[in-house]
Amino acid sequence: MANYQETQVTGTKWQRCNQVLINNPYNTTPAVAFKEETVVVLDSGVFIQSQSGLACDFDPQGVINLRDPATGALTGQTMSQQDVYVALYSMYLQLAEQRDQAAP
Repeated sequence: MANYQETQVTGTKWQRCNQVLINNPYNTTPAVAFKEETVVVLDSGVFIQSQSGLACDFDPQGVINLRDPATGALTGQTMSQQDVYVALYSMYLQLAEQRDQAAP
């Protein structure tokens, strides 16, 4: 059976992380989930389709191989998951303190 109104198209398609969810429950191992989407760019427009994603439990000794966000290439540097945890904790407290100081 032929495809109704089939048209040849050219474009670009890639997968990207569009959301990071951090779960930090009391007395339980923290976890992080990365939600993904597929982006398709055609001459006629941009189409985005949600995907499931990835998840893992927090491992303080876990090593992250750092990449250049502009190219995706490995930089040769690493960071521990503990360093990320400390940075996010610090960011939260900084924002909370700024909010509290601005309150009447």
